[in-house]
Amino acid sequence: MQEKHGKSRPIRCFIGITYKLCPAARKLYENLQQMAEKGSSRLRPVAEENLHITLKFLGSVDESQLAAIEHAMVQIAARHNALQLSPKGIGYFKNSIWIGVERSPALLGLAAELNLAFATLGFRSAEKAYVPHITMARFKDKASISLSELTTTFGDEIWDEFTANAITLYKSDTLSEGAKYTSLSKAELKQP
Repeated sequence: MQEKHGKSRPIRCFIGITYKLCPAARKLYENLQQMAEKGSSRLRPVAEENLHITLKFLGSVDESQLAAIEHAMVQIAARHNALQLSPKGIGYFKNSIWIGVERSPALLGLAAELNLAFATLGFRSAEKAYVPHITMARFKDKASISLSELTTTFGDEIWDEFTANAITLYKSDTLSEGAKYTSLSKAELKQP
C-alpha cells in the first residue's frame, strides 16, 4: 500500500462481527434480491460475504496505525466474553434496510469500550447512540420499494441466535458494484 515517495495510502476501516445468514434470514435476503431485480426498486442487497455488525467505525486509517489498532483490539477482546447475539426484526435508515440485533449489555459494553479506546487513540468518537444492526440492502433516493410490506412480513421475525467468538478489523473498499469488505485481522473474545 505504499505510494510514491514512501507515503502510505489511507484505508477506510471499521471493527465488526461477521454475520452468516441463517435459513430464516436467507428468506429476507432472497426477497430483497428479487426486489432488486426490478429496475425501479433501485435496491442493492449487500453481498452475502459482507454481512456484519459494526462495532466501531474508524474511517480513514494510515497503514502505520494498523499495529496500534490491532493491539488495542486484542487487549479489549481479551476482557470480553464471547457474545450470544439475537438478530430480530427489520429496520430502516435513510438509505438502508437492516436486521436489528438485540441490545444486550455485553454487546453494548464492548461497543462502548471500543468507542472510548479509539477516541483516546485519536479516532472520532461516535456521536449518535449505538444501534446494533446488520445492513441487508441499500437503496437510492426515489427508490420504489414497499417498506411497509417488508415490515408486515418480517418486522417481528426472530432470525436466529449465534455466538460471536471474535471481532474483526475490516478494510472497506468502495467499488462500482458496491462496497467490498476485507478482513485484516481478528481478535478472539474470551471463552466463558
